[in-house]
Amino acid sequence: MAWDPSTRRLVPKTLKAHTAVLKEQQQENPDPTSVASTEEDGFTGAQPAMMRKGRTRGNSVRAELPHTAATEDDPAEGDAEEPDEWRKQMSELLKNLPRGVDKQAAQQIFNEIVIQGDEVHWDDVAGLDIAKSALKETVVYPFLRPDLFMGLREPARGMLLFGPPGTGKTMLARAVATESKSTFFAISASSLTSKFLGESEKLVRALFQLAKVLAPSIIFVDEIDSLLSSRGGGEHEATRRIKTEFLIQWSNLQKAAAGRDLNDKDKEKGDATRVLVLAATNLPWAIDEAARRRFVRRQYIPLPEGWVRKQQVQTLLSHQKHELSERDLDRLVRLTEGTFRSDSSTLLLGALPCHYAEGFSGFSGSDITALAKDAAMGPLRSLGEKLLSMTMDEIRPIQYQDFVASLQTIRPSVSKQGLKEFEDWAAQFGERGG
Repeated sequence: MAWDPSTRRLVPKTLKAHTAVLKEQQQENPDPTSVASTEEDGFTGAQPAMMRKGRTRGNSVRAELPHTAATEDDPAEGDAEEPDEWRKQMSELLKNLPRGVDKQAAQQIFNEIVIQGDEVHWDDVAGLDIAKSALKETVVYPFLRPDLFMGLREPARGMLLFGPPGTGKTMLARAVATESKSTFFAISASSLTSKFLGESEKLVRALFQLAKVLAPSIIFVDEIDSLLSSRGGGEHEATRRIKTEFLIQWSNLQKAAAGRDLNDKDKEKGDATRVLVLAATNLPWAIDEAARRRFVRRQYIPLPEGWVRKQQVQTLLSHQKHELSERDLDRLVRLTEGTFRSDSSTLLLGALPCHYAEGFSGFSGSDITALAKDAAMGPLRSLGEKLLSMTMDEIRPIQYQDFVASLQTIRPSVSKQGLKEFEDWAAQFGERGG
C-alpha cells in the first residue's frame, strides 16, 4: 500500500506505479492515442478525471478491507510468534472439539491463552510467603503430582486473591502460570461477552470444556467482581445468564463424592481434568455469594511489611547506581509506613510521635515502585538541560535525598478506611496471605 496525494487515499503500489508511468507518457506525448496500448490492462490515459478518480476510489475501498483471516482448519497459521507444536495442537483440537462446543467460540477462547509472556518467578514477588505456600499447595503440587491429590485430598477448584490495589495479586497469578507449567487462560469480562444473544453462554461453555481438554490448566480472571458481581433484581437478563452458566460449568469441575474409594486406574493417573479458577479482585464484598462459596481458598494479600518494602527497594536498586546505605534503607522503610495529612502540610512518619500512627495509610507494592522510579529521576532533574550533552558515567548516583524529595509527590494510594474494610472481610470470610 502507498499514499496517493491526488486522491488522499491508500492505493496498491502497482496501481500507483502504473499511474506514474501514464503521467510521464502524457507529458512526453500529449496525444491520448499514444497510450491506447494500456487499455488491455484496464487503465487508459484518455479517461476523464472523474473516471480516473472513481476507479482509484474503488481500488482504495478494496485495499482498506481487513486482511483475510486464516482458514478455519489452521487459524494460527499467520502468527509467527506461536510455537509450531502449539499451532499443530490447536489445529487438531479445532478438528476434534468436545461435544457441544461451538467452533467460533473455541477460536475466540484460544486467543485468550497465554503462550509466551513475561515470565515471573516466586523470587520476583517480595514477601507474601503464606500466599505462595497456599498457591503451591492448591495449584503447583497437585498439577505436578496429581496421583497424590485424590479423594479427600482433592485440591480446591477455586482460589481468590483479594486485597488493596497494588499488593501483587496479579504478579502472583503470573508466577503461578510460570511455575506450574500449565495452560494459562487470561480471562476478562470482555472475553466472555458478545452482542449476540446466547453467544456469551457458548463462550463460557467453550472456556471450561477446552480447559478440561488442555488440563492441567488455570482460568485466571482479573477483577472478578466485574464478571461475577452480586445478582440483583435490576440486573439485565443477558448478564444474569452469563453468571449462571459460569457457575454451572464451574460446579462441574468438582467431584460429586470427595470421600469415595478410588480404583487402581484413578490412583495411578490421578485426576485427568485438573482445572483451577484463580481470580483477583479489589472488591471482594461485591462478589456473588454463590461464587464466594466456590472460592474455597480466599487469600488476603495485605500491604507489604517493613522488611518486604526494604527487600523491594533493594531489588529495584540492584541494577542501578546508587549511594544508599543500610541505614538509609531503614530510614526509608520508616518513612514509607505512611503519611499524616494535616490542613497546613504533610508530615512524614519519622518526624511524628508514635500516637499519630493511627492516622496513617501505608505504601503498597506499586507505590514503592512508583517512588523508586520517581527517585531515579532525581539525578536527571538536577542536571536540567545539561543532561543532553552528558554521558551515563557523568550522571551522579541515586541518593537518599532523592527518595525524600519524591515523597512530596508520591503518596500512598490506600486509605485507612479502605484497609479496615479489607481486614473486616478477611476476618469473616478469608485468610491472611502475608
